[in-house]
Amino acid sequence: MADNFTAVGSTNPSRALDVSHLESIPAIDAQGSSPTHVCRDMEADLLFPAMGPAFVDHHTASQTIDQLTTSLFVTLKKTLEKRGPERPIPIIVLRGGLLMLSASRTVLGSGPWGFILPSTHSRDAMVKIQRADIPLATSDAPYVIADPIVNSGSTVLATMATLEKIEDVAWSLDKVKLACIFLTERGEKAIHERYPQIEIFTIWDQMSVEPNGWVTGVGFDAGECAMGGQDDRRLKWAVS
Repeated sequence: MADNFTAVGSTNPSRALDVSHLESIPAIDAQGSSPTHVCRDMEADLLFPAMGPAFVDHHTASQTIDQLTTSLFVTLKKTLEKRGPERPIPIIVLRGGLLMLSASRTVLGSGPWGFILPSTHSRDAMVKIQRADIPLATSDAPYVIADPIVNSGSTVLATMATLEKIEDVAWSLDKVKLACIFLTERGEKAIHERYPQIEIFTIWDQMSVEPNGWVTGVGFDAGECAMGGQDDRRLKWAVS
């Protein structure tokens, strides 16, 4: 179960985000009983049908994700500021996480950020991290894994396994938060079974999955969207 929360802010992709509206977004009660926090407003729910299988405008999708991420990170920032002044360090999960990079830097300000590059895989296969570039925190600054679509949870689990290898006196798993736009029921379960202490900040949770592995109602691939849309002529390769 998740702690439900109503945010106030503009998520309409037809107009520029009015940052002043974000000042009215409150923090989440840190004493909530659930490690999953659902942060959305009614306008976000109105946008959801536009994310469906008939959705083909990747530019609008990128703009919408950027605005939703801005509202999400304002909530996250205000919540974490109640616990300490340290700036959260975003860890972008490539490729789809690039959709969240601009908003995360707008809200959190300039400062170090990192990335995780998972292996190319089917949605239900075991994920391996091909490359990681993560700044070591010099204080109690929390890490925020940013991935717009959490489906099976395997990428987050692989990222956590990578973070566990960090040897640093200031490091602890309690520092890790997850920020995502879409969170499936199975993904949330898999993450909290292995890492029950991780707080998740999301827009939509408890989402189901279609037989083909796609999240129900979400008709686009975040990685392709981040790269400007599907292109059959794109050259792809990886070094094993």
